[in-house]
Amino acid sequence: MTRREILLSLGAAALGAALPRSLAAQPSSSAKRLVVILLRGGLDALSVTPPVGDPRYYCLRPSIALAPPGNANAALYLTGIFGIHPALQPILDLWNQGKVALIQGVGLPEAVRTHPEAQRAAESGLPQERSPHDGWMGRLLGQLEPGAKAISVASKPTLITQGRLKAESITPVGYPSPPWRIDRPEFFAPLDQIYHGQDQISRAYHQSQAVLKNKLSELEKEIKASSAEAPSVQALPELGVKIASYLDNNPATRLVFLGLGGFDTHFDQGGGKGWLAEALFSLGRGVAALVKALEEKSPDTVVLIYSEFGRSAVENDFLGTDNGRAGLALVAGGPTAGGRMYGTWPGLTPDKLEDGKDLTVTVDYREVIATVAQAHLGLGQEALAQVLPGYAMTGKLDGLIRKS
Repeated sequence: MTRREILLSLGAAALGAALPRSLAAQPSSSAKRLVVILLRGGLDALSVTPPVGDPRYYCLRPSIALAPPGNANAALYLTGIFGIHPALQPILDLWNQGKVALIQGVGLPEAVRTHPEAQRAAESGLPQERSPHDGWMGRLLGQLEPGAKAISVASKPTLITQGRLKAESITPVGYPSPPWRIDRPEFFAPLDQIYHGQDQISRAYHQSQAVLKNKLSELEKEIKASSAEAPSVQALPELGVKIASYLDNNPATRLVFLGLGGFDTHFDQGGGKGWLAEALFSLGRGVAALVKALEEKSPDTVVLIYSEFGRSAVENDFLGTDNGRAGLALVAGGPTAGGRMYGTWPGLTPDKLEDGKDLTVTVDYREVIATVAQAHLGLGQEALAQVLPGYAMTGKLDGLIRKS
């Protein structure tokens, strides 16, 4: 057994111990539930669903774009001009079964490019507030029937579940942190051998090398901070099954939050293979395992997955992507009307990109939350106004949840 397998095994045991069985009888096990997964770091929409039918995609990403279907390590065909990352074959299977929907152009209404601020907005549902005291899931819990409960599976208290009613916090002990590292001495070694003297060119090289190393060090610190101490997405296949089992044994629990790290892809992102491909592989397996387990144990449960923002449409100098604007949301399980894309494709032409480098937001992230809360959990307009103060639904995502 590898070290990673041991860690995952220990983590599963730890969470299993932390998620006790319960004989709570209210509400019934058939009650509608919502599992929310926040992918910390910024999910890259152009890697999850690459627009392989648009030549502009390959101009913007000459090194990290996925090849069109039919090539080695290429995207798999999804719909229209879009493929799906080959590591997400389990998601494609769910798509073909009508169990997962993809929402394009999702993001914050205003540009926020730092992880702490963007995650605060994503969790609070109050993007204009700089110091929110509660989160949208915490407020949502207060709008459900008496006796309804919520849990937060996280390494530290989360803003998203803060509210008048207290959500139970469960720490997933033993799971690995995101594996991203920028420690690449081989990146410099060949050039070090060439420019080892004291001539003007060698001195200029060493100066530029120092600047580059400092930049890489800064990026590594940001990548680490972006996870907010959340476990790596590698834990999702195990955690998802544990969460489904917990819901089966705790019928009063209506809301579950899980934060996962590993998506801040500033450096050496890769295309069909690489760092991001490994993260997406775990995401695909994890979502599929969670949806399957929920079908068996809590069939009327919707899974909502989103991120604080997307990644830049243009690749950077480090063969990665920078903090961007629009991303992608996934809704799966339960009565999700899957097998189709929702929202509006932002487009890749210069006039469509924000600041010439980022996907434009066409769907406010609160529209996704409001649609699921209304169509799945049955919230009326007054209740929605308490969950997302100041936001008015647009109806852009009508039909996302099938009527029961």
